[in-house]
Amino acid sequence: MAIDWTLPRLGVFRFFRVAYAGRQELEELTTIRPGGRITRNLGTDLKEEGKLPCVELPSLGDDLVRIYYVVTDDAGQEASIALATMHAVKPKADYTAAAETAELNLMSALLTLQQAKLSASLTIPAGTVAIDAAAAICTALGLPYVASGSTRALTSDASWNAGDTRLKVVNYLLDFAGFWSAQVDGWGRVVFAPYEDPGRRTPVWTFAEGPRCIFEPAASIETDAWDVPNVCVLTASSPTAALSGSYTNDDPGSPYSTVTRGREITLAETVDDAIDAADLNARAEKRLMLATSATERLEIRHAYAPVTIGDVIDFGWNTRGLAMRSAIQSQDLTLTPALPTKSLSKRVWA
Repeated sequence: MAIDWTLPRLGVFRFFRVAYAGRQELEELTTIRPGGRITRNLGTDLKEEGKLPCVELPSLGDDLVRIYYVVTDDAGQEASIALATMHAVKPKADYTAAAETAELNLMSALLTLQQAKLSASLTIPAGTVAIDAAAAICTALGLPYVASGSTRALTSDASWNAGDTRLKVVNYLLDFAGFWSAQVDGWGRVVFAPYEDPGRRTPVWTFAEGPRCIFEPAASIETDAWDVPNVCVLTASSPTAALSGSYTNDDPGSPYSTVTRGREITLAETVDDAIDAADLNARAEKRLMLATSATERLEIRHAYAPVTIGDVIDFGWNTRGLAMRSAIQSQDLTLTPALPTKSLSKRVWA
């Protein structure tokens, strides 16, 4: 029986030193104090960072730190969640006659891809399967990865200059394949996941008021909708032949559509590569949906629930007349027993 996250729970944290190569756990770290934090943000290149206060700091070198949340609910069910596996840096230590104290800065496992800059120009030839090329970059750097399948191949050569990061290369390849930019899971593995319009996905969690409500009775909703686009036009700058594609939001149920507003607000962009017009049409839909979702932002504070950035959730606070389906953009997790979390999400339209 799985843990019930709507019940009161008792939680503790365990920390392990994890080898860079292979990600195996080497030893438990026992000198980390309560009160650290993890910050996740879908809009940043590295996706997550954090801080851990500690005493008698262990020697980590290039190894990583894995953080587990070990929790038991009131029904006696237990769970152990790997929240993050990150690089740890000690920027400063303070010493007294009694102890050494420090605050570790935690950096995403994607840091390896960001720090590994190209020493010479790189060209990936046309015909290369984009996801295979991204996976090969991770393998060369010793990074474990989890990838969904894709056969989409580059239609023209793609080039980068010396000094560009391998993260930039990987994210280009993922975007071409129709995937999200590189993410990372709790085990420190790089995740390649295909993009899916949040409005077409099933919510993974519902925050609702009532006896088992886990969100605080406070919420903020910010709206910025005056220039939300309802048409996206994409052109390919260097295909074998000139290509263009577009997508129009003409859904009568959307407050931003051409039908509702009675006019077009166009987002126009140029991309470097495209397979055909159908490919550009699909990518235009993705870009338009991302732009549309940025208009209404919901911020709530809640006890930990098994959701993370990119997940779609439902929020309902009937007492205040609030109901919203949204996709989580960022989270701040405070490493204390209830694992209080601040989540910022953006409205999606089903």
